[in-house]
Amino acid sequence: MTFLFNRELDYQFLDAKFQDDLYLAREVIGSWCETLDMELNILESALEQERYAAFLRVSQRLTSGMQLVGLIDEIAWIQRLRSHFAFNGVNEAFKKNASLLSERLYELNSLFIIEQQRIESHLEQKLRHS
Repeated sequence: MTFLFNRELDYQFLDAKFQDDLYLAREVIGSWCETLDMELNILESALEQERYAAFLRVSQRLTSGMQLVGLIDEIAWIQRLRSHFAFNGVNEAFKKNASLLSERLYELNSLFIIEQQRIESHLEQKLRHS
């Protein structure tokens, strides 16, 4: 009974990172979900209040966790936003991309929560069958 990571995530990265250690995957993904859940509220608030420097600080804070779960594209997205902000300030393109990043992080949070639940269920089944 092999566990397969969700194809909507970077399943190849996750499979290579955790191999057969689903206990580690459960801990890392669970920790990531808790962190992201808290930070999403701050990100949304910063966007609503047009506090873009704060939005970027919180986004940057998330990158180490993103590395652990294979969100390489989202890290690059944050870096592009930071560069745009540094060189061009805030304009409509920046606002749109910041909002899209926030939406993507909400979507990813949901996917990772589901993945954590799938791992839990798989581990429970594995225990019952052993």
